[in-house]
Amino acid sequence: MRLRFQLKQTTPTDSRRGLGLRPRRGLLCLWSLFILIAITLPSNPARAQVWEYLGRPSNHVTAIAVGSRDTIFAAGVVLGEYSGGIYRTVNGGVSWDTLSSIEISYSDLRMHPTNPRILYAARYADSPPNGVMKTTDGGETWFAAGTGIYVDFETHTSVIEIDPEHPETLYVGTLGFLGGDIYKSTNGGMSWASIGTTGLWNGVITLAIDPISTNTLYAGTAAGEGLYKSSNGGAIWGPAFVGDPVQAVEVDPVEPNRIYLGLGDLAAGFRRSTDGGLTWEVTTTGMPPESNTWALTTNRATREIFALLGAVESDSGGIFRSTNLGSSWQRVGGIATQNRAHAVTVSRDYEALYLGMDSFGQDSAGIYRTSLIAGAVAPVVPVGGNVKLLQNYPNPFNPTTTIDYELPEDAQVSLKIYDVLGREVEILVNAFQVVGQHSVTIDARKFSSGVYFYRLETPKAINSKKMVLLR
Repeated sequence: MRLRFQLKQTTPTDSRRGLGLRPRRGLLCLWSLFILIAITLPSNPARAQVWEYLGRPSNHVTAIAVGSRDTIFAAGVVLGEYSGGIYRTVNGGVSWDTLSSIEISYSDLRMHPTNPRILYAARYADSPPNGVMKTTDGGETWFAAGTGIYVDFETHTSVIEIDPEHPETLYVGTLGFLGGDIYKSTNGGMSWASIGTTGLWNGVITLAIDPISTNTLYAGTAAGEGLYKSSNGGAIWGPAFVGDPVQAVEVDPVEPNRIYLGLGDLAAGFRRSTDGGLTWEVTTTGMPPESNTWALTTNRATREIFALLGAVESDSGGIFRSTNLGSSWQRVGGIATQNRAHAVTVSRDYEALYLGMDSFGQDSAGIYRTSLIAGAVAPVVPVGGNVKLLQNYPNPFNPTTTIDYELPEDAQVSLKIYDVLGREVEILVNAFQVVGQHSVTIDARKFSSGVYFYRLETPKAINSKKMVLLR
């Protein structure tokens, strides 16, 4: 065991989705700590997943950050005899290093979008250093990066988000018995300022950033305050959903007006908006009726959504997948029903799903991984007229590759390349083209190595595929 820093012992009093504690009109619902998430085999054996056990870094994993298939970070919380801390494996889970005191609780862990050696951890504690810890060397050393964030004996940092376009800009939510706040940093966490200007915060449980227009933010709060939205980087906030506690919020990577909500009250389930939060619909087909949504994550490569459900009845929780933009859901199986998941994330290359389990007396605590099946998701929108977008060849490639596509009719065509953050890298085609087969060759000598996506759009179709540039 290698301890990187020692911090004073603390006992957590509240948190967001990962710790299983739910604020309700300013009070902590401690009973919800014992709500179980059960993950059972699906009724259709063809959808069963094969899960790989990657070891037990903590008895209660609250967050996972994936740098590569071998390098994984995990945060844990102190609960009774359970240890907290920050952990790292560099060999795919064969062994784990302890990077912080196991007597410290952490509620969230975020990795820099382009530099996997930079991470931020939300420290769930009431003693210095407060708020946020940061590493710039892959976890070897950590330092306090929370100046300006107010915490006390009952108010703690609960969630961190990083602006994908401007990674020096970060947002933190706090949570407590008497409420919380939202803070913003524009210098990589060196200083923070409050931007929670609504005056209504009752504890910030979750945050989300529009990946295309990153000045648009969403904050999920407790009790009847629901979801708030800002379109100017947090300067002004307004209500976007009023009602149940919002445990999780996700923004679609292609159509940012598509917003997904995970609601914390029992049987509240899931909501979807297609107009940026103006109206909402219940889309829980395939989900158990007696459940709430603890966490959401999206595979940005395919727009596949994963929802982590909790429920009083052990057979009504679990992890569910939607391959049609949240219209319906299927249970993801392959993990024993006695396991409980509190953290879920998709890898940086969008090829694997990770779950963090707690034990509660079982021997199954730890990190689990399953591969995501390419092409398992429906087209990004209904594709009309048999528009065909083929996989680039060769793939992986260096430095050139070719994309072929076929148009069933004359149409205005847009073909663009995006990086893994959803940023436009190059416009390949922006022209009116005639019916038939078309081919484009890409010269990527000016690109960095990594994963890219190419997107074909016509008035009747949108489709995208992944390609990999290897130097």
